[in-house]
Amino acid sequence: MNFLGLILNSHSVEQTNTCETIDKLLLLFEKAKEVQPELKKIVCVPEEELSQLRASILNNCKKGVKRDSALRLIVGEPQLSLEEEDEMLEGYVTGVIRFPSINIESKCGLLAHVFNFPLISISNQDWENAELTALYSTGTLEAEDVTIRNIYSEQHVAFHSTFLRRMAPYNLPVTDIPPELKDINYRDDHGTDVLRLNESILKHCPYVKTIRSAQFKPNCSKFVNRHRAKGDGFYYAHLVLYRTDAGLSYLVQTTATNDYEADLITKELEKLYP
Repeated sequence: MNFLGLILNSHSVEQTNTCETIDKLLLLFEKAKEVQPELKKIVCVPEEELSQLRASILNNCKKGVKRDSALRLIVGEPQLSLEEEDEMLEGYVTGVIRFPSINIESKCGLLAHVFNFPLISISNQDWENAELTALYSTGTLEAEDVTIRNIYSEQHVAFHSTFLRRMAPYNLPVTDIPPELKDINYRDDHGTDVLRLNESILKHCPYVKTIRSAQFKPNCSKFVNRHRAKGDGFYYAHLVLYRTDAGLSYLVQTTATNDYEADLITKELEKLYP
């Protein structure tokens, strides 16, 4: 499930705190989305809690982009019956999650545990840890200790980054430029003939948009020397033909739009020159 759950307390939706709450909520969601761009919404259940939060946002926050974004982002219970296995649904329907440290039950905590996604907790000093301990029970099983991932700060996004990246399959962006129309330009240097012999593997790569010759790297021992954004905002990979004595190399513009995509595309590029 490409969601984050939401746990609030009364302090979060008080008149003087609501705008601060949604500022933090939007920040944490955007930071998590940088790691896992497939994240869609923030789930807030039960319906009474969602209604209370929406009313507080409407009544206490000025009209504007942030308010509209928060109202669109926060949703109620997803249509689980259309998406999930019967066993998981049964665990959600009959299950209970209780946080013993503050002695409350949480429907959203239950959702997060059963379907394995993190929570965002706002304005609650009892939930400042990256992992929360809870008791999970169903109608037939004795209560057991479980751990639920929690995002209370930007540091927690980094802490859970590996898990967030694995939450959903990722469709990398590809170029619509045909191989024969890709922009290719080489300096008039020694080794250009070798670059041309190897350019076919790059021309037909769907993640490569343009190809240039680059400075020699004779001491480099890997194909993808670097792959990051430059000042123009586009991502470029420095590719070294490390089996050549001179370390002939290319600078290619890729389809990556963030560091996570760049890391995934790097793995695909490495397969081109094993």
